[in-house]
Amino acid sequence: MIETKNQMDREPNYRRFMIEAHQRFHDRIIADLNGILPICNQGKCTAADISDNLTEQQQITDLMQKVEQLCTHLSENVTDLFSQYYRERGRFCGVAYTTTAEIKVNLVDRTMQDRSTDVRWWSKEPILANCVSSMKKTGKSLASDFEELGAFLEGTIASFRIPSVATGWTSMDLTDRVKEITSFFPRRSEMMFDPGTRKQFEKIVTTFIDFLKTGEGQEATIKFAGKLLTKLANCENWIRNACLQLETIRETYPSIFDIVVTDEKGVVIANARTSRRSEL
Repeated sequence: MIETKNQMDREPNYRRFMIEAHQRFHDRIIADLNGILPICNQGKCTAADISDNLTEQQQITDLMQKVEQLCTHLSENVTDLFSQYYRERGRFCGVAYTTTAEIKVNLVDRTMQDRSTDVRWWSKEPILANCVSSMKKTGKSLASDFEELGAFLEGTIASFRIPSVATGWTSMDLTDRVKEITSFFPRRSEMMFDPGTRKQFEKIVTTFIDFLKTGEGQEATIKFAGKLLTKLANCENWIRNACLQLETIRETYPSIFDIVVTDEKGVVIANARTSRRSEL
């Protein structure tokens, strides 16, 4: 039972991980040693035929037994040797892997500390800080700006319903054109951050302003609408400048995948990778 248990304990330690060359070498040694055992058994059985002298017969039997024990011990020791080699190799690899992992973790930790310091400095960049504060200020003022523009547009609808020289003494209904403009009011965040939405709004308002210029008494509406378009255009300039600044920072740190700037709500205002900019 002890020998069986030892054999079961040894096998998992080396046979699962033994390379092919070592396996062949091990099996060849074990096969050669096991090949001697039948000869020893045969020698003990034929000791009486070899000599009539009882002393010589006992000597031959003892010799065969010693050779048999030596083969058994060598076979076990060879297996133990391979098992110990692979156990030690496993311990060495474990220590090497642990040491390598610790070094990498320390390097990553140091790099993250350095980058954390860098991020604090990046946040103080005037261009980035100006972008965040300007976008915040614009976002708060757009709600009241749209309400005021809506009031101007309602006045425009009312004035064009009255025949005048500018309209050739005919009334005009601008309700649909005004609704097209006011439909963008709930999308003020998109107009701030999305160039496509902003350009659509700008095109519609610009066309409407050109139409108003043909009439009379619409100077206040035209002036206010122009200021609103300028304010939205400034959003695009602030974002563009922030993105260019982030791209410059990222060139200094090529291992960084991306750098982003967000507002207080987590909305991404600018990022360093042009390929991902349309996805944000």
